[in-house]
Amino acid sequence: MAGRYPIFELIRSDSVITPKSPFDNDFNKHLVVCFFKDVIDELHKSGRIEEVKSYKSEFGDYPLYNARFNGENVSLIYSPSGAAMAAGVLEEAIAGGVKYIMAIGSCGVLDDIYEARVFIPYSAVRDEGTSYHYLKAEDEIAVDRRILKVIEEAFKESSLNHTIVKTWSTDGLFRISFDKVKDIMMNGCYIIDMECSALLAVSKYYNIKFGQIFYSDYNSRFLMKNFKEWNKRRTDKIELVWLAIESCLMM
Repeated sequence: MAGRYPIFELIRSDSVITPKSPFDNDFNKHLVVCFFKDVIDELHKSGRIEEVKSYKSEFGDYPLYNARFNGENVSLIYSPSGAAMAAGVLEEAIAGGVKYIMAIGSCGVLDDIYEARVFIPYSAVRDEGTSYHYLKAEDEIAVDRRILKVIEEAFKESSLNHTIVKTWSTDGLFRISFDKVKDIMMNGCYIIDMECSALLAVSKYYNIKFGQIFYSDYNSRFLMKNFKEWNKRRTDKIELVWLAIESCLMM
């Protein structure tokens, strides 16, 4: 081990395990990675998306879906929460031929004034471990400005207001202190998530176009009180999935 801290030792040689897609050639070039399983289930049940294939994993059935938008096909897949798991989803998708990825998930809000809003991250602070296996150690990763413009273009016809912000991606969801929140807000972050910086790192490593959309109806300081309202916002989340699909096709 060359250095004192293994996480900062970026390995540039070939990895032992080569990523392989379980879906063979079933992916489209455009993919939406969705962290809202309830929304995917509802879209499938209502016939708005179709299941392409499913395989068994230790987490149960793992389906890949196809969505049609303006005559074009977009793949849609669910990802569990957490940087390492989500990065694995991207690895397998990229191995399956995906070139353009839009992720849609949830976030916590660090400031009351931003509660119950849609957020588009322009940069992510790397307070998780996965990204350091893909890119050299730096404080944050920026989203391609052209991708931001594409997402904003898709939102022009939407009734959902959105805010462009910097996000703080962390592995330690239950180790967030009030002092840490103050520090990260001083660094310009107003939302918190668990995957964005890792997904950006994977995408940049493989030279894949990537963007993300967040939805939140809770504030980090009142998470348990307001989280009960989450499922009541399903209509907004369904609209955001279609906006993510539209944005992905515009990349």
